[in-house]
Amino acid sequence: MLIALVASLLACSPQPNEVFDRMVGAERSQTEIAFDLTVSSKLEGVRKSAIYQFDYDYPKRVRLTVQELDEKGAARLHRDYLLEGGALSGVDYLRKEHLRRIVIPGSDLLSTLWENIGGLDDGVKALSQPEAMTQFLTPFRQLHDWLVQSEGARTRVYRSAREEARFSRALFVAGPQGRLERLRMATEAGHLEWRVAYRPLRPLRLDVPSEAVKVGSFSEPESGEKFDSEAARVVADRSVRAFANLDNVEMDIQFDGNRGRVWVAGGRIRVKAQNHEWVFDGKNLVARIGGKAYRTAAKRVQVPELLQSLEIETLPPVFQLLTARNPVKMFVDDAKSIRVAGSLTLSGQTCTLLELKGEHRLSTLAVRDIDGLPASITLSLWDRVGRRALRSEQTYEYLSTGKPLPADSFQLGIPTGAVPSPFPEKPTR
Repeated sequence: MLIALVASLLACSPQPNEVFDRMVGAERSQTEIAFDLTVSSKLEGVRKSAIYQFDYDYPKRVRLTVQELDEKGAARLHRDYLLEGGALSGVDYLRKEHLRRIVIPGSDLLSTLWENIGGLDDGVKALSQPEAMTQFLTPFRQLHDWLVQSEGARTRVYRSAREEARFSRALFVAGPQGRLERLRMATEAGHLEWRVAYRPLRPLRLDVPSEAVKVGSFSEPESGEKFDSEAARVVADRSVRAFANLDNVEMDIQFDGNRGRVWVAGGRIRVKAQNHEWVFDGKNLVARIGGKAYRTAAKRVQVPELLQSLEIETLPPVFQLLTARNPVKMFVDDAKSIRVAGSLTLSGQTCTLLELKGEHRLSTLAVRDIDGLPASITLSLWDRVGRRALRSEQTYEYLSTGKPLPADSFQLGIPTGAVPSPFPEKPTR
């Protein structure tokens, strides 16, 4: 929506860049960031309202509270997230759910948070990352006929234009330190408003209600019927349950061209790839790479980081198995609409193909008719101007399911008498 509103404002002249430069500079000067952002909008008759509370103690921890309000002002979603190191914790106060999972580190703490909680309002990104603020302000620097007014310690930058039945207005209010305090944009298509209040950091911890249920991923709030048919609902629900109960399985997993064989049984997991293999039995991690073997006592949450110390990448499907995250449930929960798109055959198995649509995303889920297990999951993401930004695919080929696996399925074949080395404390080079 933001892009649509900005596009209707575009013209071709220089702008009061000094005010915009101060907004970016003010963000760069902060080592602790704490603000409350209220967002309200109306586009094509649809009203949205949300409140974001953001706290960032650079570079250690970040906390984000999200409240989405319905048209009567009641909360339809209220969640709290805390990211510290490689662990993400969250509380859904309305649905009494609590999650805690290890995450794959991104380029920085904020990027890791955005990637693991899904889409987020542009305002939060712009107010927390100078680079995002720079990108956000770029279209406005192309506009002309701005009015700049000083009101005490604050500065107002305002523009209004009309052409026949079309009109556009934009207002920025910068505070005493140059930080953005208010934004309002309006065109004939609708309006968007941000109101920002800066404050000291809140406690960077979560208070988990005693009655909260531990989950792998949050349930999504209902916003109308997402399934276009009962058949779509039945296939999706069956696949969610089938993957949740997956055990005693040997399978080949492929993610974007990277392949590995995986064994899972009773909390144990073994992975064998082209140049490495490893096994975790619930207490110990043993890995073999480059002719060398390594062994250490470990908790499940430590496995990806320990493997990374050997420069072994944990593929997302394997990471999901390690952290008890159900990828089928994640894709179903994130979808706004789900329909049966046809059928196909994969690895000799007839599958029902589901199409799952969400905001800026399209996924397909091929579900095996024989047992409900996923055979493939594809994801395409688009940026806000409609360009495809990402496409990924993960496939599952099941070699054995539901039967006890041979005892040697979880053995790496280290020669008798050989003593594995301890894992390195830092990544090897």
